[in-house]
Amino acid sequence: MKEPKKKTKIQILLNERRWKQKELIAKINECSKTGVNVAMISNICNGKRNNYHLNTLIKICFALNVTPNDILDPEDFKHLFKSEFVKRFEQDGQRLS
Repeated sequence: MKEPKKKTKIQILLNERRWKQKELIAKINECSKTGVNVAMISNICNGKRNNYHLNTLIKICFALNVTPNDILDPEDFKHLFKSEFVKRFEQDGQRLS
């Protein structure tokens, strides 16, 4: 038997607001000059994609009136940055999580 999939932080925020993904997309399109790809937002919300542009993250945060910490797990931060950046950062004795 499959375990129920853990909800993403974005899904939890959308549920709290009683929003569907289409309402998030509409809000992003209302708030920004350039919209977002519907499939991209769906994949991000469903946890299928955690590797996307920081501009997309900013648009989502602005639409939901939250910070990146409110919608990302610590592990997700690593996926948002180039792996080379993460390697250099951690070589300097710092950790992202």
